[in-house]
Amino acid sequence: MNHLLWRRLLLTCACVALLLHSLGSRAADLPTLDTVVDQAEVLSVEAKADLRAKLASFERDHQLAMVVVLMPSTAPDTVEERARQLANAWQIGRSFQGRGMLLLVAVKDRRYRLEVSNALADALTDEEAKNLLAEHLRPGLRAGNADLAVGQLLDALAAHFTARHTEMVVSTAEASSAVAKDEVAGEDAESAKTRSYAIWIILGTMVVGLILVGLAIWACVALARWLIARTGRKPQPWMAWGGGAAILSVTAIATGWIPLLGVVLTMVLMATTWFGMRALISMVTNGQASSSDDDSSFGSSTRTGGSVSSGSTSSSSDDSGSGGSSDYDGRGASDSY
Repeated sequence: MNHLLWRRLLLTCACVALLLHSLGSRAADLPTLDTVVDQAEVLSVEAKADLRAKLASFERDHQLAMVVVLMPSTAPDTVEERARQLANAWQIGRSFQGRGMLLLVAVKDRRYRLEVSNALADALTDEEAKNLLAEHLRPGLRAGNADLAVGQLLDALAAHFTARHTEMVVSTAEASSAVAKDEVAGEDAESAKTRSYAIWIILGTMVVGLILVGLAIWACVALARWLIARTGRKPQPWMAWGGGAAILSVTAIATGWIPLLGVVLTMVLMATTWFGMRALISMVTNGQASSSDDDSSFGSSTRTGGSVSSGSTSSSSDDSGSGGSSDYDGRGASDSY
């Protein structure tokens, strides 16, 4: 029984040792992070320096990190598996909110892979990456000129991101212009509606005022006819109208047209209150709409392109800084040459 227990313990220790050895050898296979890693030794010192300078400029101009790796072979892994492992292990683009890429060239396998982070999925699609690699990287690799091929690919990527940034700026400007035009059109329609309401209220006030004046005149004429009839005389039209005018004049002087003025002022006050309430409601509504627009636009801006100050000299080899996680889930393109 004791012998069986010892055998099990020895077998367990052996399994753990094998696992640790495999992990250690795997970690040892991970190259030291640099913008240009040339394990295949196909680049000259001058070519490496030129590519590093071009990569630094590329990072500053487009706010994303990129690493170029050239190795003899990725066996036993595929080029896709090895590129994804390196990109996730190095966290390329972490200091640029996860915006990063890895170009891996396996010289003996004659395979290449451009691994693109999830944060760049909209800025560089898989189909666009495939076309750029086929047009600008493959010819140079086939000719045996790796540094020229990588340089041409960097130039093509820079032109692509610049064009994509311009498209986004133009589309954003067009959207803002359309929103502004809609707001102006809405304000014009609201102003026209308000003017229409004001005209109708003024006309209504004038009609009511004329009706009241007419009623006052009719009442004064009727009162004059009644008073003349009380005297036993037959009321003539000129007497009735004259008497009505006299009564109306006396009433106007005595009262100052207080009843009629009160009615008119009441209507004007109601109209003014109504317009004031509409203006207040409109201000509150517009304020809420503006606030909701600001909230919806907050954080929606992209950093697909753009420039930073000349004092910024960030490098992909410093991606350990804070800024976010870089996730690589197999986006990009690969092929043979």
